[in-house]
Amino acid sequence: MKKTSRRKIKVRYLLNGIVIAAALAILSVLPISMVAEAFFEESFFTDPILVRTAVLTAPSGASNPRGDAEYEVYPSRREIEFDVDNISMSDGTVFSFFVDGSFIGQAALEDQRVRLRLRTDDGQTVPQVNDGSTAQVRLGGTVIVSGSFGAGGPSPSPSASPSASPTSSPTASPSPSASPTASPSPTASPSPTASPSPTASPSPTASPSPTASPSPTASPSPTASPSPTASPSPSPTSSPGENEIYAALSGPTINGILPRGYAAYEIHSSRTEIEVRLRQISLPAGSQFSVSIEGMSISSMFLEGDGESRLRLRSDDGDFVPVVVPGDLIEISHNGDVILSGSFSGTTGTPSPSPSPSPGQSPSPSPSPSATPGFARSFEAHLSGNGFNPPVATSGRAEVKVLLNEAGTHATFSGEFHDLTSSQSSAIVYAELGNAVSVFTFAPLGGTNGNLTSETVPLTQSQVDQLRAGLWFVTITTVNNPGGELRGRITQHSNSADFDGDGSNDFSVFRPDSATWYSMNSQGFSAQVFGSPTDTPVSADYDGDGRTDKAVVRDYGGSAVWIIKRSSDGGETAVSFGYSTDIPVRGDFDGDGLNDIAVFRPSSGVWYVKKSNNSGLIVVQFGTNGDRPIASDFDGDGKADISVYRPSNGVWYRLNSSTGAFAALQWGVAEDKAVTGDFDGDGKDDHAVFRPSNGVWYVYQSSNGEYLIRQFGISEDIPVAGHYDGDDKTDIAVFRPSNGLWYIWRSSDGTLDVRQFGSRGDIPTIR
Repeated sequence: MKKTSRRKIKVRYLLNGIVIAAALAILSVLPISMVAEAFFEESFFTDPILVRTAVLTAPSGASNPRGDAEYEVYPSRREIEFDVDNISMSDGTVFSFFVDGSFIGQAALEDQRVRLRLRTDDGQTVPQVNDGSTAQVRLGGTVIVSGSFGAGGPSPSPSASPSASPTSSPTASPSPSASPTASPSPTASPSPTASPSPTASPSPTASPSPTASPSPTASPSPTASPSPTASPSPSPTSSPGENEIYAALSGPTINGILPRGYAAYEIHSSRTEIEVRLRQISLPAGSQFSVSIEGMSISSMFLEGDGESRLRLRSDDGDFVPVVVPGDLIEISHNGDVILSGSFSGTTGTPSPSPSPSPGQSPSPSPSPSATPGFARSFEAHLSGNGFNPPVATSGRAEVKVLLNEAGTHATFSGEFHDLTSSQSSAIVYAELGNAVSVFTFAPLGGTNGNLTSETVPLTQSQVDQLRAGLWFVTITTVNNPGGELRGRITQHSNSADFDGDGSNDFSVFRPDSATWYSMNSQGFSAQVFGSPTDTPVSADYDGDGRTDKAVVRDYGGSAVWIIKRSSDGGETAVSFGYSTDIPVRGDFDGDGLNDIAVFRPSSGVWYVKKSNNSGLIVVQFGTNGDRPIASDFDGDGKADISVYRPSNGVWYRLNSSTGAFAALQWGVAEDKAVTGDFDGDGKDDHAVFRPSNGVWYVYQSSNGEYLIRQFGISEDIPVAGHYDGDDKTDIAVFRPSNGLWYIWRSSDGTLDVRQFGSRGDIPTIR
């Protein structure tokens, strides 16, 4: 196998020699301009017509950090690249780049390396660089490295730079010392025993007759995630060029989880390099993988404790880096079996379309349908000072969301930040693949609290693949922390009823008598038999594809068995976890974007959480018999907090995942149904209750401590609060079993939306 691969490499060098010889022959008979255009534009290994370089050194004369800058002119474009290594600072630190004293851009540090690349054919501004031009990399006002450009000959007259957008080409965790078995009620927290009914709030008392099956009525399905329109600025900054190719890596599920991967190969004037990133690998930490290209093993890599692995090979570090061309196959193997693979490409691919079936009046559920093609479209990051190592001392936090359009060609970026130490100065989204290439920069907002300006921009297929591989991060800088105050990773996001992955809640129910799941979303109506009449529905995204999986918990002789119908491939995963008397809980306790399997044991008040990132169990005694377990993100760090609602005294008790601190809030009475959601849109879940006796919702808003009180529902209603209208706030909603109607109070415009979907006995999956 190795001999064959080496022969192939030799053949490539021979072919390159033949191409060069042919070009020289053509030069003798054709005008140089014609030859240059044909040869340079179509050859993969394009050579520049002018190169200027600068050696970058620390002002103190120290050997580190060090780097270089390179300015290149091609027949139809210009580009500049800074590359600095051995910076002993935290990942995500943001640096600024200057040429002749003028600011040209920012980039973030990753693995002690920071790189900025600007290309005119990506619509970016590339400065004119002359012999003697200065280059600097700064952190705030401090120069980290600097140098002067030299060589390359006279400066050519600059041509117009194209500005077009890129073409599509169980070990127990320590139990907390504070166990809320006897928990005093805080005096500062009001008890909403009085129940005023606002006159402006409609009470949904209309009750049309239910139908036998949840066929949608003439009411149109809400378009929760409209396809954003193209915005030409800013253009993406990491489209693959002639000297960079990539491979999106995919493979079958491993222990029920979909693995992700990405590989990049680059050619520089002084080196070649290849980098591989793996994520969501559900194998034991320390597992070894073999990396091969075209059948030739090039290196090994090892799994870290969070289900991730990385490999970087650089020829200037003495590593063997093979020649890679478009079409070459890269494979990642474990114990002789290929678990991930992909082909290198220098162009973007065409996304696979998702079908949109039209529902009939009487659909027949299919017992075993194949997996529906599709990909996650909703992603988000929760930023904090803990995103840096060492952490930045700040109580600030932020949330950034990314929503892909259905075609996967554009992304809408939005975000907010709170409680910064000083005025916000920048917010940068970047792809962390050894070079931290900038993807998108929000317009500066300033202030210590604010909502970042939402914007829709085009993406290349390589950027979409990076996003889905979990390689996008966000850093927010401030005046006091110019290198970065907040940082977080962007991961796929799905709730308990988002079967199409668009970020909005679907209308979805589980019908126990026939064990049928019905749903209505942007892809249309679907019905599927899965489970049995006695099962408990626990739908969530367990396989990591960004779409909700149908799932149930079943009593097998006193044991609780979780059975998951994977949306990624249509297969099933069965996991025995807990007793049949335990209460199943859905939540992302480790913050990796996947739902974890968890139970609350009423007899002992103990929580057991099987983390999806394969880093072990969480075992915590927190609660007493009679408590209702709640898994919600109350502190806004992107992880579900362990919490309970105690009906006997109306008190909520929780452990904040960000700090481990204990908190309690008296909010409710014995009859209330506990509900959570981000009703005020600040990135934190709020405490809320629905009181059946008067149909009133009481919401304690985390943003300001104020109350939202709305009369919305009647005694039989089931609260189904969720995201239905496409904004960033949770909508108040109820499902009425007697008639199968959903009543939604839209937070975006304050209007009432009524949908008929379900019948008596159905269980909404959003619960």
